[in-house]
Amino acid sequence: MKSSIWGPGIAVALFVLLFQVPSNAGDPESQKKFDLKPLWSLSPDADSSYFLEPWYFHKGDLIGASVDDQGNVFLCDKISERLIKLNSGGGQGFAIGSVGTGPEDHQARGEPLVWAEGRMARSDASSEPKAIVYENDGEFREMVRLQVDGQLSRLFWNGGAAVAVSTQWKFQDSGIQLITSLSLLDKDGALVNKHQVNSWVMAKSDQRDEEDMWYEPYVAVSDDGYTFIQNDLYSSHIDCYDNKLNLVWSIDGGWKPQHRTDQEYAEVDSWGVTGLKYSELNHTIRRMCARDNGELWVQPWNHGGPEGTAIFESFSRKGKRSGTVEISGIPQNKGDWVLRGSKVLWMSDLDKESGEPADASIVVYDLVPQ
Repeated sequence: MKSSIWGPGIAVALFVLLFQVPSNAGDPESQKKFDLKPLWSLSPDADSSYFLEPWYFHKGDLIGASVDDQGNVFLCDKISERLIKLNSGGGQGFAIGSVGTGPEDHQARGEPLVWAEGRMARSDASSEPKAIVYENDGEFREMVRLQVDGQLSRLFWNGGAAVAVSTQWKFQDSGIQLITSLSLLDKDGALVNKHQVNSWVMAKSDQRDEEDMWYEPYVAVSDDGYTFIQNDLYSSHIDCYDNKLNLVWSIDGGWKPQHRTDQEYAEVDSWGVTGLKYSELNHTIRRMCARDNGELWVQPWNHGGPEGTAIFESFSRKGKRSGTVEISGIPQNKGDWVLRGSKVLWMSDLDKESGEPADASIVVYDLVPQ
């Protein structure tokens, strides 16, 4: 990022002038450092291999997995098609639900999330989107139909209401119009507020550009009610909404798409997805983490730093750049991770030759300040 080579005063002035980010002049920028302390891990074997829904090109989010502040892991597993709870330590707490037609069953891809009154839920991204709610011991509680337009993509709980990302597909002579919306829903699934995130037409073609696949935004939601959206993954614009889904602030961080390395491009080519023209560029950011202390942490795609270290830029609840965050101790073997509260959940990729998870398949870490 350019501010890493310019003086602090010039960098702040240019951010205000060019990107209209609220000024942070005169406030010292903080530098926070954290280590990852292993809490528990689960090695792959016949009883402990879990597989999430494939999500091509999507790095920086474990779609279908979550971890709470006690170190319990929740998985929407694609091997058993169940919502699985792994207690802190790796023991299985429950494995519930299945593909079916009953109210406690799901039809399509989903992800685990906390629901009202601290209950657990699994989203269902079928033609009738819903949330299947369970008690903490896994007992079925209720099925909640979600009033969203089109297909459900992501579902979050912001501490008092549900936040849903959904997409409508409208067929036209010139191609397919994609309309992505952000909806605020109460605990009964009723619509409270809605905001259209983006809309464009995907032209008819036998071969799609990779950019055409990105009609779904990166979204991060905090437990105290704030929602952050990067609605164009090749830009650096981020919007912040409050717990009523009203726009609070917008920033442009100035990040640019990064060229893929030869190794990254070879990995993309190895996916073998037909009918798609791959981009030579990565997105501008890799992760957004909404923090309940009023911060948003943003990890640019290639920020530099030593191996096993992730460097974030931190923004305050008012949209001001407040400093940097450095997390050390991330595994170097293939996999991805997600930060939730005081815990980091890491899961390995499947080995392409054997189809089995590589090394430890699941590790839960404590996020410990240095």
